[in-house]
Amino acid sequence: MNFLESLKLVWREHICNYKQIFQMAQKDLKKQFSGTALGIAWPIIKNLIFVFAYWFTIQVGLKGGKSPEHVPYMAWLVVGLLPWFFIRDTLVPAASSIRKNKYLVTKMVFPVSTIPTFKVLSAFISSFMFVGIGFLVCFAYGIFPSIYWIQIIYYAVAAGILLVAISLTTSALVVVSRDLEFLLNSIIVLIFWVSPILWPIENLHGTIKMIVKLNPFFYVIEGFRESMLYGKWFFESPVLTAYFWAVVIILFVIGIFIHGKLRDYFADIL
Repeated sequence: MNFLESLKLVWREHICNYKQIFQMAQKDLKKQFSGTALGIAWPIIKNLIFVFAYWFTIQVGLKGGKSPEHVPYMAWLVVGLLPWFFIRDTLVPAASSIRKNKYLVTKMVFPVSTIPTFKVLSAFISSFMFVGIGFLVCFAYGIFPSIYWIQIIYYAVAAGILLVAISLTTSALVVVSRDLEFLLNSIIVLIFWVSPILWPIENLHGTIKMIVKLNPFFYVIEGFRESMLYGKWFFESPVLTAYFWAVVIILFVIGIFIHGKLRDYFADIL
C-alpha cells in the first residue's frame, strides 16, 4: 500500500467511524477499572500520590522547588503535571493497543487505524479528570481563572493530536516487535526528567535550552503554564507554535506511511 492509499484509508476510517471511536474509548475506560470499588476515581488518586511524591522530594527533601515569576511552586508543579499525566498514561498503552486488541484485527473487519486513536481518547478522559484538582490548587494559592485559561482546550487537543500521530507509528511497530514497547517504558522516564516539569526552563541556557525546547511535549507543558499562570497567548510564541505543528504533520506522514506498509501483515503476525 503506497502513502496516498494509506492516507485515504486512515482518513476514511476515522471520518466514517468517529462514533465508534468514542464508544470504544468508553468501553476501554470501563474495562480498565472494572472490578474496583472506586472505579474511575483511581486515576485522580494515583495522580495525587504522584504529585505529593514529587513535591515532597523536590521542595522538602532537596530543599529546592523554585518556580519562575514568583508563582507558588506547588501550583506551578501541578499545572505542569496536568498534561504530563496524559502523556505518561498514553504513550505505551497506545503503542501496544493493536497488539492488545488483536481480536479486532484477526476475528472481525475493523478499522484498524482507529485502535490507537480510541486508546488515546480513553487516556485523555481519565487523565484530564485531574484538571479539576489543578484548578483547586490554583485557587488555594490565589490564582483564579482568566480569559487565558480557555487555551487549556487548545493545548489539550494539541497533545491528543500529537499522541495520535506518534501512536500510528508505534502501534504498528510494536505488532512487529515488542522491543519498542519496552524501549518506550524507558524513554518515558527519560522524557520526564529532561523535560521542564519539576524544574523551570529558565535554569538552562544556550544550546541545551534550545535542545530541550525541541521536545514537542515541552510546547504542551509550557502552554498549560502560560495559560493558567503567566497569562500568555499561544500566538505570542509563533516560532514554537509553527515548529510544534510542523513536527505533528511530519509524525503523521511517517505514521501513515508505516501503518500502510505493515497493516496487511498485522493479522498474520498476531
